[in-house]
Amino acid sequence: MTFLLTPIVTAPAPAPDASDTELTAFLWSLINEDFLTEAGWNAERRVLTPVGHPTMGGRSCPVPNCQSPVRGKKLCSTCYTRHRTSGMSQEEFVKVPRVSRHLHLGTGTCRVAGCERPWNNSGKEPVCRGHRWQMIKHGGALEQFLADPAVKGLPGLGDCSVLACNRQAISEFGTRLCHPHGKPLPALRRQPGFDEERWLRTAPSASYGIEVSFRGLPELVVAQLLFGLQHRCHRGARTEIGNFRALIDKTIRPSLAQRLEDVPDPAANSVALTLLNRTRIYALRAVKTPEGEYAKDEWDLGSVLAIMSGAR
Repeated sequence: MTFLLTPIVTAPAPAPDASDTELTAFLWSLINEDFLTEAGWNAERRVLTPVGHPTMGGRSCPVPNCQSPVRGKKLCSTCYTRHRTSGMSQEEFVKVPRVSRHLHLGTGTCRVAGCERPWNNSGKEPVCRGHRWQMIKHGGALEQFLADPAVKGLPGLGDCSVLACNRQAISEFGTRLCHPHGKPLPALRRQPGFDEERWLRTAPSASYGIEVSFRGLPELVVAQLLFGLQHRCHRGARTEIGNFRALIDKTIRPSLAQRLEDVPDPAANSVALTLLNRTRIYALRAVKTPEGEYAKDEWDLGSVLAIMSGAR
């Protein structure tokens, strides 16, 4: 069991007093490019989308408009429950788009030619917020509005101001936010002691489906998480990607920790605690050295045994 918890590292580990920058570079040198490709890592967007990955991913639900992963039932958990009470055959059910005011769908670009802003929704109003108001004043059907030469595209508003978010902003005034983050902000501002700057740094990512956002996290934490995730995959450990996203959004982000070892243990979530501990152990043991362990009053036995066995 000890050796299963200890990643096999052959490169020389950094010194015990290595800086965060040195530790980050070392961990990235251990992260395999094939793993990143299979896991759907997008370095520019800083998101992981492990579609079809054998231990992290899975297929997306076949119901139109649903981005949730299938959980062994040919449908996601929500659509599986909906199907059981629908009275429809599965062939009929998967042709009906999922509709819910709580559903976080992927975003698309406004249908107005040359517009760089995201749409409000993909149903009756596939236009941005600015063009939605123009369309109301314009009257008539959507296609008539789109065909009007007086209707011009609008420039994009940039990224949502929440650090974790990779959606585009839809609000032109005040704090520029995407729809999922802009909707709760007025109520949050009415709460006594609400710290908007902290909220922008720690709010959940609003990712959907099996996408996980690493945006806004310290570089060392990103490297530690990806290395730990890689080691879990190499061991064949199953990682429910929704649990991993929740660990980041609900435990790691709010802590503002610069290293995984500084993240407080979640108080009442055994799944998150187990996932955090395992990922943290893998990342920490990868950078430990004989000199660093021998100098301590208490040794990390797993690391010492790995060093003695030549696994390091």
